[in-house]
Amino acid sequence: MEDFAKRVGINRAPSTLRIHKTSYCNLQNFIREHYGIEDISLKQLDYAFIEKYDNFLRVEKGFSGMTIEKHIIMLKTMARTAMAQGTIQYNPFASFSPEKALRKHRHLTTDELQRLMNTPIREKFLCFVRDLFVFSTFTGIAYADVCNLNVSNLDTDNQGNLWIRFKRQKTKSECNILLLDVPRSIMKKYECERKSNKLFNMPFRSALTNNMPKLAKVCGIEHRLTYHSARHNFGTLITLSQGVPLGTVCQMMGHKSKSTTQIYARLTHQKVDEDMKKLTQRIGNKFRMPEWNKDKENIKNIHYGQGNHYHQ
Repeated sequence: MEDFAKRVGINRAPSTLRIHKTSYCNLQNFIREHYGIEDISLKQLDYAFIEKYDNFLRVEKGFSGMTIEKHIIMLKTMARTAMAQGTIQYNPFASFSPEKALRKHRHLTTDELQRLMNTPIREKFLCFVRDLFVFSTFTGIAYADVCNLNVSNLDTDNQGNLWIRFKRQKTKSECNILLLDVPRSIMKKYECERKSNKLFNMPFRSALTNNMPKLAKVCGIEHRLTYHSARHNFGTLITLSQGVPLGTVCQMMGHKSKSTTQIYARLTHQKVDEDMKKLTQRIGNKFRMPEWNKDKENIKNIHYGQGNHYHQ
């Protein structure tokens, strides 16, 4: 834990450290309750240990599938590190795989997004929360990175297009995002309220989190709404569904691999429908079945062969 803490601000975020500390506490409580000791030797770990831990998180703690998966991954990572350092000879958890959580789509539909953007909101702070969410929806920028954005990240190219260029806090990957009209108008709306060179006076994450359910209710969105779902909106609704290539979306979102982008980029029914319409237009009259005149036996035989090929 101490080594991990030293990496915060370099290649790890403070929020990730908090998650690790929470996972450590859960593991410590499990060892106390089920083994009656304060700590356990790495050499004593076996497959039964991680099975019991999974059951502890699932049944006794009542955690969701996704939360359990995160804690199990941290435990397996610890075992791999211990083996790499020579502390243990083999990884007792290598073959264990927690039950995967059913991942539902986390992006809005087109109708939901339009409703969220157009619903009148009287409360000033809630309106600000909505605008920040829409800004991230049209840029794909995560909360932590929006907090870090300042005027030096803005760049105008030779054609007059405005870009945001920055390194993601989480992955240190370069992001270059062309600003569309919607995020540009939001930036201009709050430009006069800036207290520093930061683009926005960002509220604490807890303030955003607490107001997202309220925003969903006001805008008539029935499923759970989180600030992070704005990135899913960008990956699915704003980019891939509009024909932007996966590689381009991967670069804009600051992912290190396309496989990560594919998690965000869920294909919508609208995208499938649009692609099939484009395919129909491209193919046009290129392919046709020959016309068959049942009164002309010779045409029937030429196109469909002679004789009876059906089972009697």
